Amino acid sequence: MSNATSNNSPSGINPPRSPFFKGGSQPPPRLSPPFGKGGRGGISKPKPPKTLPPLTAEELAELPELREGWIWIRLGDIFTDNPKNGIYKSAENYGSGFSIIRIDDFYDGVLCRTSGFKKIKLSTDEIRTFTAHVGDILINRVNSIEYLGKCCEIRGLSEPIVFESNIMKITLVANLTYFPHSL
Repeated sequence: MSNATSNNSPSGINPPRSPFFKGGSQPPPRLSPPFGKGGRGGISKPKPPKTLPPLTAEELAELPELREGWIWIRLGDIFTDNPKNGIYKSAENYGSGFSIIRIDDFYDGVLCRTSGFKKIKLSTDEIRTFTAHVGDILINRVNSIEYLGKCCEIRGLSEPIVFESNIMKITLVANLTYFPHSL
């Protein structure tokens, strides 16, 4: 008894491939909106996170005592917007163009340099979307465990700059005193 179909694949497992995939000349199907430029493929835009209530007296009682003038708050309460991942571009886009911060450009809470960053070709929209501004916090979101979560504050740059996809940016409320290496 055989479950094989005429193309020698078990019934219901591998449907026949189109001639394009067998070396034929049929082009692949075109992606129509919403998969076209900037489409989300039917995936809805993420909703902003729910606002959490202030810390309760019970939660505060479980936390260590702080220096005078310091307060405990939820990290999300100091963001002006949701965290944002950086831009990904393939290797052929590197070499000239706009400056980009990569994960090896910061350590122990500070940028390792203020100029001389790698360069990347970007559109005007990409520059606008992925520029890091003075006061923004960059957080390493991938890598080995000892580097995961390392962060730095953007300051002292000699040029405008974007940040790579392995990095997440948060913009904090103004007039906030904090220590970025301990966020």
